Amino acid sequence: MPPLPGDHPRVPAPSCRIRDSRTFGRFAAVALSWALAAPLSAQTDAPSPPSPPAPAELRAKAEAGDASAMLRLAGHLARGSGGFTRDDAEALRWYRRAADAGEPEAMLALAARIAAGQGVARDEAEAVRWYRRAAEKGSLNGMYLLAVAHARGRGVVRSDAEAARWYREAAGRGHARSMTNLGVMHLKGTGVSRDVAEARRLFLAAAELGDANAMSNLGVLSEEGLGVARDEAAAVEWFLRAAKAGDAAAMIVIAERLRDGRGIAKDAPAACAWIARAVAASSGEVQARAKRLEGAICEGVDEAARAAADETIDEKIDEKIGEPAQKQRDQP
Repeated sequence: MPPLPGDHPRVPAPSCRIRDSRTFGRFAAVALSWALAAPLSAQTDAPSPPSPPAPAELRAKAEAGDASAMLRLAGHLARGSGGFTRDDAEALRWYRRAADAGEPEAMLALAARIAAGQGVARDEAEAVRWYRRAAEKGSLNGMYLLAVAHARGRGVVRSDAEAARWYREAAGRGHARSMTNLGVMHLKGTGVSRDVAEARRLFLAAAELGDANAMSNLGVLSEEGLGVARDEAAAVEWFLRAAKAGDAAAMIVIAERLRDGRGIAKDAPAACAWIARAVAASSGEVQARAKRLEGAICEGVDEAARAAADETIDEKIDEKIGEPAQKQRDQP
């Protein structure tokens, strides 16, 4: 992400940048992971289904026009689970039937395949039409993906106002990623009025729901003194929370701070352990950056010391996070 706007008091460059949850180059891949993986803990649009029926019973229900059965059948065919042999073409056919029958999750699964060109001609505009249909059915993930499409101009005319509208709709119903992205828009004044206090409120709400990007963004706000008193200890704690939630970029920030002793006591073995975790947890540009830093950060640290530090990382996180970040939560 680009640096924060420059219309606030000059402070040292933040160790991390404000980030949103947009998929960018992995626009279709993220949607596909939602369609095929277990439901996100705080992002699901429906409760988990009861124990699955036998394959023959499930297929019979689907053939009889049960949209929920069609969706489950498509999922089993896509994964090769539940007693079904994997068959991507058949899965696509059932996702389409379930989508046509009005099943929002099937709409998203179908849209993901259309956006990725998986078993069907790639067509981002058609994918967006399915995101919109899912959103209009009340799907929070559909609203989120439609907002992403508008924010990026992928398959639809780019419109920050429309992106904000759909993020706001989903955020108002408890969708953490949409809260984070709407917060970024308020922080930057993109498509909405610039409002640091509102951005912070949204980040806090998303962080409570477990969104790691929101936690990292709160770390940046604490580091820069945006909307809250500048507080290096609180910044470290938010970055630690994000790292614990699996944010590789936050892991890099923690590794650099442990190396330099900034906001936290110097600890070379722990810094090396964190940068190794960042490499393992990331891909693409983030992983490339972590690998570039790994040699310098781990220089002089023997493997036994790194392994020992890695074993106690989670325990140390629990010791360090708490009071400063909690005090910031309690501030108006």
